[in-house]
Amino acid sequence: MPGLSSLQRPDRLWVDVPLAVAFTAFGLLLSPQYGAGNGGLAALLVMAPAVALRRVAPALALAVAWLSALVQMATLSDPGYVQLGTAAVVYACAAYGRRPLVVAAAASCVVGPVLAVTYLVLRTQARTAGDFVVVNSVESALAVGVAAFAVLGLGWVSGLLVRVAAQARDSRLGREQAERDAATAREIAGLEQSHAELAREVHDVVGHSLAVIVAQADSVRFLPADDRTAVDRTVETIAETARGSLAEVRAVLSRLDEPRPGDLDALVRRVEATGREVVRNRVGDPRPLPASAEHVRFRVVQEMLTNAVRHGTPGTVRLDEHWGEGGVRITVRNPVAPDAADAVPGYGTVGMRARLAELGGTLTLERSADEYRAEAFVPAEVAS
Repeated sequence: MPGLSSLQRPDRLWVDVPLAVAFTAFGLLLSPQYGAGNGGLAALLVMAPAVALRRVAPALALAVAWLSALVQMATLSDPGYVQLGTAAVVYACAAYGRRPLVVAAAASCVVGPVLAVTYLVLRTQARTAGDFVVVNSVESALAVGVAAFAVLGLGWVSGLLVRVAAQARDSRLGREQAERDAATAREIAGLEQSHAELAREVHDVVGHSLAVIVAQADSVRFLPADDRTAVDRTVETIAETARGSLAEVRAVLSRLDEPRPGDLDALVRRVEATGREVVRNRVGDPRPLPASAEHVRFRVVQEMLTNAVRHGTPGTVRLDEHWGEGGVRITVRNPVAPDAADAVPGYGTVGMRARLAELGGTLTLERSADEYRAEAFVPAEVAS
């Protein structure tokens, strides 16, 4: 059953087997006190595996518990301590079993006491004075039945409460995971939208200019070879168009791409909004960087956190900054699935490496069994 699988793992036998041994040993110690004969001991030994397997295989445990009861009745033994094992088995069936097994356990809580009372009434004819339990009236038979029903019913209700609590917990965890997944999807969609908007802006700026440049360049072929003035005018138009286009592209990129104070904190908050914890650590005293280096620092951190959201698994993302005289070393580590395929470097990673290379910085990407590590060095002195 979903939500209880962790309680049904085979390693639970390390707990349940010693408990079954203790249950059997205590029963052996008590057996002389209530006069259990060989039949009672046989029923106790049959019940022991049911106690051991009640969480790993609750259906089998219930069948073995009924077998123990049949052994007890076949040997004309008195009910008693062994039935506590039946209560433990009924509890496990209600808590960890599938729905049909829950119903079967509930039926056992009713059928078991009825059979016990019937068995004890019939046993009365064969008992002698001094026997541990003697049912010699309807009232005493009903008292035994009510006691058995109370013990078994308490076990079943307790198991059902555990089942309901586990289902409620799983439902809550499922909702929280769905909310985190939705936040991650929104973050990724926002990043992709910003990339698309940037691409459209650049296309709009460059598309017209390139069309003009191509047209002007083609027209040169049709100008008279001796008309130097017309050629110069056309070349000047091409140059002016190219310069204007370059200026417009730079204006677009500076407007959309220029980090502002507090943007790094905003990046971290957006990542945390996806349900991931971001642990920031700063070593050394930050120092002012050239505008180009500060721009690259921001974009590198942005791309690293984006990759952590896009390719990592839910968990803690660690952002470390080590400041020194030569610059700042940025490290981002995030958990990944052990069996996940290595991600192919995309345009973001290629662009990040190119930005750093222009400044004389470096980028290192490492993948371990369950962690992805990206480290970049942004120099304080920009390479010329």
